[in-house]
Amino acid sequence: MRLRRRAKRIREFLTDNCAAATRLSEWKRRMRKDWSQVRIDDVRVGNEDRQSIPVGESLQVSACVHLGSVDPQHVRVEVYHGERKNGGIKNPTTAMLDQSSQNGDGSYIYRGSVPASESGAYGFSIRVVPTHPHLQQNHELRLITWS
Repeated sequence: MRLRRRAKRIREFLTDNCAAATRLSEWKRRMRKDWSQVRIDDVRVGNEDRQSIPVGESLQVSACVHLGSVDPQHVRVEVYHGERKNGGIKNPTTAMLDQSSQNGDGSYIYRGSVPASESGAYGFSIRVVPTHPHLQQNHELRLITWS
């Protein structure tokens, strides 16, 4: 399956005088130029005490993300979460946050949830990464903004 997707991508890049490759290159240039505008202004959680969430329930999370001139369809906002250990996160996973509203100043509210599937001490952070259907890897541009 992966090989088919890669072959399809190569065919897309080669058609129309490599127009898709040219568009991707231009998109990367714009993202590198505009990424400094991206910041996470506010993170809120549904249970304010952050002390206990019963196993099987979820922590509701929202974040105000300022994108500036970066198009919201070109970013993925995620909750990076896992077991808290030695000031870090052990065995992290991610959950996508969905755009729920726009503030009109280049800022957007994203919402989602983190499942509490096991007991223990857990931590999370919000991150924003660029996304494009023709990227070879999720972190290809090495651009990431953390809360």
